[in-house]
Amino acid sequence: MADITATKFQSKGSEGSSKVKERVFEFDLDADGIGAAATHNLVAIPEGEAFLDAQVIWTELPVTGTSVQFLATSSGTDMTFTGALATANCTIGSVIELRSNLANTETGANMGDLYHDGTVVTSLTLDITCIGTTFTAGKFMIVMRTLDLNDYSGDIGQVA
Repeated sequence: MADITATKFQSKGSEGSSKVKERVFEFDLDADGIGAAATHNLVAIPEGEAFLDAQVIWTELPVTGTSVQFLATSSGTDMTFTGALATANCTIGSVIELRSNLANTETGANMGDLYHDGTVVTSLTLDITCIGTTFTAGKFMIVMRTLDLNDYSGDIGQVA
């Protein structure tokens, strides 16, 4: 799987912390070649970052395929965030929440599997599985947040 075609728009930094990174990606199931019935890599989580959460927002109705599923692949192990989502439920503006605790609950994965440390977890991607016939249309955005743990030496602080 060498899809990872979308970085059409990207922004970094969120919530007043340089350690929390927010990125926005746009995808076109047809034009980006990720609409065929298979699992496709969407976004690579950089080494030294941990996946926090993401939101998938449909901007164009998916056409022809049966359903989609979102997952993370950690060093070759799949961790699903969602079951199969029927395309009829992927309406424009609908938001699908992808949270690290959902992958943990759904597949029994270790939460550490969502931290790309370069040693235990040597690769980490956010993926889509398209089910049924090839999608001929459909666009969505992913707003993804990660925690940058590279050279972390900050003080955690105290909660009052």
